[in-house]
Amino acid sequence: MISPRRKITVRMVAEAAGVSRTAVYAVLNRDAKNNIGLRPDTRRKIEKTIEELGYIPNNSARTLVSGRSNNIGILLNTSNVLFSRVIGDLLAERCVENGYMPLLEFYNFNLDLERRKLEMLFSRGIDGLFAITGGDRNLDVYKRLTGLHLPLVMLGHNTPGVPNISRVGVTEEKIAATLVDFLRYNRVESVSYLTFAEMVSNPISIREQCIFRGLEKAGIRLESRHAVSGHRETVTEIRSLLANRKRPGALCCFTDELANSAVTALMECGSGVEELPVIGVDGLDMPFNALPLTSVRNPVEDIVFSGWQLFENALLHGKYASVELASHMVLRDTTPGFRLPER
Repeated sequence: MISPRRKITVRMVAEAAGVSRTAVYAVLNRDAKNNIGLRPDTRRKIEKTIEELGYIPNNSARTLVSGRSNNIGILLNTSNVLFSRVIGDLLAERCVENGYMPLLEFYNFNLDLERRKLEMLFSRGIDGLFAITGGDRNLDVYKRLTGLHLPLVMLGHNTPGVPNISRVGVTEEKIAATLVDFLRYNRVESVSYLTFAEMVSNPISIREQCIFRGLEKAGIRLESRHAVSGHRETVTEIRSLLANRKRPGALCCFTDELANSAVTALMECGSGVEELPVIGVDGLDMPFNALPLTSVRNPVEDIVFSGWQLFENALLHGKYASVELASHMVLRDTTPGFRLPER
């Protein structure tokens, strides 16, 4: 009987389970190369012994033995958008489920901050990185990561020209095309656009550039563009739209959060979506929305699922790939009278 006061070691686990220390390390490190020949019943026996003895791994020692930290970096563009927060949460859950410590960071569209946080994650000896990058400016840091053959999975459209990386997401061109096709099918002649104030002069946001090009090509007039920093500003902009005799056929919003703010502002102004239909982007279920939003669905669950598969293929087999997903319209209550395009 091992005293509960005594520190439990890998040797004690191995002796109690009747296996070698190598077998115990294979279970702890989740390394496919070390798991070759380890029978399922042996694995279960080791896992049961670890639980019964209350063994807590010494991560520093494991890093020295395995050459891995079991830390996974997650660097995302902004914490102000629900889509990015959900991506971060789902990836963090995946990391924990697979025995990794997620190091989740946001750089909020600040490319200097992106670089500093990349350097910090790099210094922590991460075993891989998931990122929504700001483009080519910090390319050298990403190249340093891939130069060590560590998995790098880019999420979304802004993927720099780095060798040995995997990519997954929906391109902003596809998001724009989905929105413009919906507007054209419903014979919308003009729109206004609502975005975050921080995006007005931001060179790394290409979504609205794609949308504006798509509108122009489709012959849909862009009446106005409105940038806000908070809900009170949204109310002011909505009030000005309602007062304009050239009221647009719809209000397109950079994200669902802004679309929900616009719908709430319409109600506060004594109006509603019957007078100004509202469309968002992301298509996430938001239970506290004023109304269920019509939105371009960006498939966050599929991005995380495919992203993790790409990570494991890179980590275990050194294989890299790209997965391009599709967006689609979700028709809800904020565009009365609108219909989905026929396929």
